Amino acid sequence: MLNRKKTEISVFWIFYLGFIMILCVICISGLLFTNDVLKDFESSQPYKVVEKYLKKIENGEYSYPFVYSKFVQTDFAGSEECISVLRQRYENKELSFLESSSHSGVDTVRYNIYGNGERIGYVILSISDTKTKYGFKTWKIENCEPFEFLEKYTVTVPKGYILYADGSIIADKYISNTEKVDDYPEINGIESPGYVTYELYGFIKEPVFTVDPIYGEAYTQTVSEDFNNIIFERKEVNYNNIYNFIRSAMEEYISVISLEKEMENYLQYVLDGSEYSKVVENFNSSWTMYNPEILSSGLENFEILRYEEYTETQILAEITFDYVVELKYSTEEYHSNYKIILIKTENGWKIANMENI
Repeated sequence: MLNRKKTEISVFWIFYLGFIMILCVICISGLLFTNDVLKDFESSQPYKVVEKYLKKIENGEYSYPFVYSKFVQTDFAGSEECISVLRQRYENKELSFLESSSHSGVDTVRYNIYGNGERIGYVILSISDTKTKYGFKTWKIENCEPFEFLEKYTVTVPKGYILYADGSIIADKYISNTEKVDDYPEINGIESPGYVTYELYGFIKEPVFTVDPIYGEAYTQTVSEDFNNIIFERKEVNYNNIYNFIRSAMEEYISVISLEKEMENYLQYVLDGSEYSKVVENFNSSWTMYNPEILSSGLENFEILRYEEYTETQILAEITFDYVVELKYSTEEYHSNYKIILIKTENGWKIANMENI
């Protein structure tokens, strides 16, 4: 009887322990399954996609957000310029993100991206066509912060100059206007100077404009307060020489009209073969016919009121001076204003035209 009772007790404990073990296996399997499902659910959340997105950026993979920006390349902005902008935007910043409830919907969600606490961009996610292992919906990046184009630039350069933006030549298709200098006519087949205006757009970062002058001469650059209107002009490098040249020419001119000297003295300052030279050669000082008693003449208060140095060989000057004449019984003073066109030749500067203004 004793042995039978021991046998019954042993079978009970074996069955009990086996049952407990089976329950433990079921519980552990359930826990593992639940944990796997939770992990699968967690991985399907949209913020996980954003975490991966920011990780790529933190690793310097700026081509990753560039692809999602859906940027359309322009003549002045391609992948290199875009990545430069992204580097400036994100580099060396502590990045974080936060869902934007005001821009999120059922099938899309937007996350604002912050750098050092300041919003610097965003990324928009949408539901993808794939599902997770346990059938949870997944998300994909739809698009991200686009690149903002800068305002249009207007750049004016002297005709013949080559314009560059960040070292690249600007194509003629961006020329919006070509303007000749109306008060500097074509003389002896030499084309009138002029200006070319470009309208440029498609920049995502501020460009550096430079020019290649015709003769390699120095130039000035004038920029508007908003940096969008730029004018290049040739530097005035001949002003002092021209000042002395014109003054000497006018001294000879008044000596000729006062019949104190021969016309040849003034003709050395005049462009040979020009229409103006023909006028000068046929000059008749009718004024002196009525003032035969001129004792002397002189030039006073000479001044250049306007000076335009268009090219190395083309200059316009508007001058003023007082023509003082000493007569036998009086001294007369005549105020004079002239516009003078100058052309540089192998023999130096010459007056191609002169007219009263």
